[in-house]
Amino acid sequence: ASIKTLIKEINVYKNKKGSTIDIYEEFSHKLLKLSFHKQLYEKYPILYELIDKKIENYFLLIECFLNSLENDLEELQHTFIFVNQKIMNVYLSGGDFHNGGKTTIFFTIGKTKIVYKPKNLENDLLLHDIVDLLNKFPEQKCKLKHVNTINRGD
Repeated sequence: ASIKTLIKEINVYKNKKGSTIDIYEEFSHKLLKLSFHKQLYEKYPILYELIDKKIENYFLLIECFLNSLENDLEELQHTFIFVNQKIMNVYLSGGDFHNGGKTTIFFTIGKTKIVYKPKNLENDLLLHDIVDLLNKFPEQKCKLKHVNTINRGD
């Protein structure tokens, strides 16, 4: 919604000023001014409520991630085999935000890449078991791989 609003506003701005290449640069500078944000807020109050909610959800997601990381550190170390290593990279996926603004987080500890999914992973564990079962068949010419999964139910 916020992108569509800005596209609309830049088109309104362009129509007032005339169509030139400088319009986009002028509009970019205008976006940096608090007075312009106040105008947008008065014109689109619901948009700002949505933006505030999205920011709040980001903070809640990061807090949940850090709490989970702290609570599950011992099991993570055991499952993914690392000790006393720092988190090197954290990346929030650009995917859909669902269940109160939650999304997948990718992070690296040492050389181990880990995916944090704030949802129930029962289906992932079921797939893990199916892959293990298929790999037990002697006729299986190539072994299927699966990822290590820790399910916390939410």
